[in-house]
Amino acid sequence: MCNHIIQIREAMQDAGVVPPSNIYIDKTLHRFPTNNNPRDTSGWYVFHEDGLSAWGSFGDWRSGLELKWHATDKLLSSSEQAQHWQNMEEIRQQNAIDKELEQAKASEVANERWKQSSPVEEHPYLSQKQISSHGLKVYDSDLIIPVRIGGVITSLQQIQPNGDKRFLPGGQIRGGYYSIGGAPSDCLCICEGYATGASIHEATGFPVAITFMATNLTPVSLSLHEKFPNIELIICADDDHKTNKNPGLENANKAALAVQGSVAIPYFGDNRPDEATDFNDLAVCLGLSAVKSCIENIILSQNDNAIEDNVPPKDNLAEDLSENIGSTNIVAVPLGDLLSRTLMLRENILDHWLPKGGLCMVHAERGIGKTHFALEVAMAVAYGASFLSFNAPRPCQVLYIDGEMPANAMQERLARIDRRHEKNSSMLEPVIITPDFQNGLMPNLSTPEGQARVAPHIQAAELIIIDNISTLCSHGNENEANSWLPIQAWALSLRQMGKSVLFIHHSGKNGAQRGTSKREDVLDTVIRLKRPSDYDQEQGACFEVHFEKSRGMLGDAVKALRCQLTDGAWVFEPLSASNYQRVVELFNEGFKQHEIVEELELSKSQVCKLVK
Repeated sequence: MCNHIIQIREAMQDAGVVPPSNIYIDKTLHRFPTNNNPRDTSGWYVFHEDGLSAWGSFGDWRSGLELKWHATDKLLSSSEQAQHWQNMEEIRQQNAIDKELEQAKASEVANERWKQSSPVEEHPYLSQKQISSHGLKVYDSDLIIPVRIGGVITSLQQIQPNGDKRFLPGGQIRGGYYSIGGAPSDCLCICEGYATGASIHEATGFPVAITFMATNLTPVSLSLHEKFPNIELIICADDDHKTNKNPGLENANKAALAVQGSVAIPYFGDNRPDEATDFNDLAVCLGLSAVKSCIENIILSQNDNAIEDNVPPKDNLAEDLSENIGSTNIVAVPLGDLLSRTLMLRENILDHWLPKGGLCMVHAERGIGKTHFALEVAMAVAYGASFLSFNAPRPCQVLYIDGEMPANAMQERLARIDRRHEKNSSMLEPVIITPDFQNGLMPNLSTPEGQARVAPHIQAAELIIIDNISTLCSHGNENEANSWLPIQAWALSLRQMGKSVLFIHHSGKNGAQRGTSKREDVLDTVIRLKRPSDYDQEQGACFEVHFEKSRGMLGDAVKALRCQLTDGAWVFEPLSASNYQRVVELFNEGFKQHEIVEELELSKSQVCKLVK
């Protein structure tokens, strides 16, 4: 166990989390402080052991970090691995039952405490934040706010006079919210904290839904979008500009993307205090009129984008999405401003062809091995490992969305790939969405509904692999350019969030990717896999890798490769070397140069040079 605890500490430190002084592997959820405030226990972990191995997860509720961990000190046999996975599944099922019972009990306590509490109009916290009570109560000296899901109180947030906050232990928070202002008629604002929501409502009169934490913005937004499909949703972000990765703004953008909503950000001007992050801070600093101005500007920009003078409303979803990604005003940057900005350097999550925030495609004819290729890329990126000549500099979270492969075939392929990699604590687990595990149909990613269904799973991913376009992105005739626009708009919005997307697609009869060439316009890299001219079925998985589009890459990085899976390992070589060997073999066998051209599908000049 001591070795496992050492591994856990190292994994936490690698993720930027300061581990607690004591770590227990006891199947129990533990909380600990992550910001040197012993009362702010947003860090959490839960770990298990079964005699064969150890596993679990940890994270930080404030930042939204959530990582899985698995011990790497022992290689299990096939039978041990099967027993271990069975143990994990049994514990998972029992944990789900225990959690459901705990949440039900917490809901009973919350409802009883709410009944025993008294309505409140004045409280030190309300005075400090310069807001009113909108239906709140007080219990002892604590301000209490109910968390509701479907009208049922599932938990309570208690705010002490000094501003410290805590939730009722065991209660369900995810998907729950507190509302101010009744049912919406035109628009609905969604924000994190009560003080923020109260300031927004008092400034605008708009109804507000309060989600209590940044990571709950997307679940609540999806629920409210389903409840009020025709209402404009405005996600009012906390701008955590002094916090790593700005979790408030990041989660607001994710929520807006999931429901095709808008994001409002508090604007403080040039004299912004460092601690000012949300709309309540804005109200205290600059008054309610500043809050109203920020949110009304978003609504005005929405209206301007939706209907212009003498222009009929768009009824074409593809056109609307492609021209109005993010539903924000267009920003034009003068050359001098652009040249003076400090921008992020190009970073590859898989050298040299898969950039961070990049849009890429791999296509091949049926049976060539494009899913082999895609799964290898997924595992290499998640593990921070290599595939062929491509190296992943660091582990990145991967979401693999598969549209057609049976789960048992997927499991078998991934298990083979997993066995080839040496394990370490920094590795991340790819997350898989596959048809056999769904209760209904797979999402159609060309529709807002389909995109919303996968949005919660996209939050943590740096790379999303779509395998494949024809099964997951159905919209009109694939030969028509407009059929691609809804998917392109979605992919561009993911790129704006710094996420990479790899599309897997079929090749057409002419060898190019099948359907409209419009797909390639915004792509950074297009790779074609094709059979070698001397391919024999006994060779199994064997293909050539050709770079058809390679933005920002030159020289050796874009040289074609010949690849073959042999004895569980990939063997590869530059295609030029392989061509030379084949040309020499055929020439020595008596083939004429024009016959070699036809056999190897090379140009006359290539064959001539190699023969000489």
